[in-house]
Amino acid sequence: MKLEKMDKEVFLRNVEELYKNFERNWKWSDTIDRDLSVVDFDYENYTGFNDKDGYFNYPVGLRTLFPGAHIFFVNAGGDWEVPICFAFYWDGTEMRGYIPSEGNVWNKELNRTWGNENGGFYDIDEKKLIESIEDNFSL
Repeated sequence: MKLEKMDKEVFLRNVEELYKNFERNWKWSDTIDRDLSVVDFDYENYTGFNDKDGYFNYPVGLRTLFPGAHIFFVNAGGDWEVPICFAFYWDGTEMRGYIPSEGNVWNKELNRTWGNENGGFYDIDEKKLIESIEDNFSL
């Protein structure tokens, strides 16, 4: 996937606007909602814009992949779900969403999150998740 450079402060303002829109309408944007629809999960609990700690071992918040090119990690899941981790990024035209498959935990046969009765918490692997992001994005 193509990751485009954007000034860090401008990128963070865009992410903050996504959060404001989500908190008003329960939608990030049409494009991001479509990007994230590949996995069925709940937003009952999600990491906020200023959160410093993710759920379980997931990363959260801003990360710079390449000089001037950023992603923003968000964790989300229902009370009875194992959460997932996804990221916002700038593709040069609009903000997009991406759910890395490596290191992330969900039922990949049914494309939905595991209920907490199914376990899976110990399969969360932050290192694999970050490597998956790094491997799938380029400038």
